[in-house]
Amino acid sequence: MMAKTGSSQFVRNWFDKIIDESIMLDPAFTADRITNFMVSTLKSLSPGQAAICVTHDWNIFSIKQFTLGFSYEDTLDAGYLDAVAFFERDSRIFAVARQFDPVEIV
Repeated sequence: MMAKTGSSQFVRNWFDKIIDESIMLDPAFTADRITNFMVSTLKSLSPGQAAICVTHDWNIFSIKQFTLGFSYEDTLDAGYLDAVAFFERDSRIFAVARQFDPVEIV
């Protein structure tokens, strides 16, 4: 399927829910699941600690679109070691991608 459409169109089809969930989990569910994991991990850290979660670039795409509200086309393909950083400031949780300003998520 991806060989036929190319990876960019495949991801767009996934986000538009054209791809059956038996092939790829719902992208919003995927983003929520990873975001919730990151937020719960962040809240469990002691002061001065950091946590790193390594994941597939397609998970980063889903977080950028469904958690941060950026379109896949605006964020382009993930670069080498692309990331979304989650952090706490003044008891508020934010996420940020390299192309954009932080977004409050909780």
